[in-house]
Amino acid sequence: MSEVVKIIWLFAPVLSTLQITLRVNSMIVPGCCGLTKLQKAESRAWHAFVEETLSPSMVYERWIADENFSTFVAEEFSAIPWLIKPAVAWYVRRTAKTGLWGQDMGRHSIVEVKMLQQEALSALEPRLEGRVYFHDDDAPSEIDLILYGSLRLTQSLFPEYDDLLCVLETAEEKLGSI
Repeated sequence: MSEVVKIIWLFAPVLSTLQITLRVNSMIVPGCCGLTKLQKAESRAWHAFVEETLSPSMVYERWIADENFSTFVAEEFSAIPWLIKPAVAWYVRRTAKTGLWGQDMGRHSIVEVKMLQQEALSALEPRLEGRVYFHDDDAPSEIDLILYGSLRLTQSLFPEYDDLLCVLETAEEKLGSI
């Protein structure tokens, strides 16, 4: 996996659009340049759609859903001393809730959030069907890296999207040969 894909895969849900663009453009990535204006506009629209639905919904599932929150705290906060761990977890959860409320995702129930996630993935699946990369080029573009990072993080949430995950694996294999 290339360094750019690793960066996007690890940080896609927490990086802003500008940060991702700067990181991708600061590295030489085949396929990031040379897109038509229409392709750039389409990429930006899909990026905004994913950023407004999948990223906040993943944060919601991690921090707001009680069953996931307790597991996440037990795994990720294990290095924090037991005496202050509940206070730190409460503070981080409250901060996440406030941020999600501001993005309108926090105003939904868990059922509605899952519906939004499925809607986003269902819209994206036919767009990627039969393609290795988003714009069907020989190399990935910025939107491929962003989608790859976001979708890799949702893999455990939606095992029913096997076709979409196969597209990811094919793209990952092809990236390894570049």
